[in-house]
Amino acid sequence: MSAATKTAREAWENEFREPSLDELRGMFNENEVRLFDSCLEGAEALGGVTGRISWEGVPWRWCVRFEHPEAGEQPFAYLAPSPEGPELCVPLTSECVDSIPLRRLKRYGRDAIVKAKKVGSTRWPSWTISAKTELEELLDILKRKHRFLTAK
Repeated sequence: MSAATKTAREAWENEFREPSLDELRGMFNENEVRLFDSCLEGAEALGGVTGRISWEGVPWRWCVRFEHPEAGEQPFAYLAPSPEGPELCVPLTSECVDSIPLRRLKRYGRDAIVKAKKVGSTRWPSWTISAKTELEELLDILKRKHRFLTAK
């Protein structure tokens, strides 16, 4: 582990000091930085979605918590800079999952939703993003969740 990666990981794990976005991105290689930034930009491009750095405890530690006014207290999504790569978690209510045509999703997106842990009526699928095609699938899921929330 390089010194820069070690410093970034320490910033990610230290709950008593809020890191900057650059510090969180510091543990990634060039490709992972592009994926992280593209995911961040794609989520914030959705109307009403805002992101802020937030401590969320283990396993996400410091991450970007996306919020939308129609989601209420539940987060719209999380983008965590885990050591394995950028990780996106999109909490989905049962009604939202029912509105998503799962058969049209690629296996990567669909399997995580179907197999996600369920707390109450909310599923918590998460994905480690390692390729642009995966990111495109996840941005589509974010758009579908946004459409579901804003159609209410």
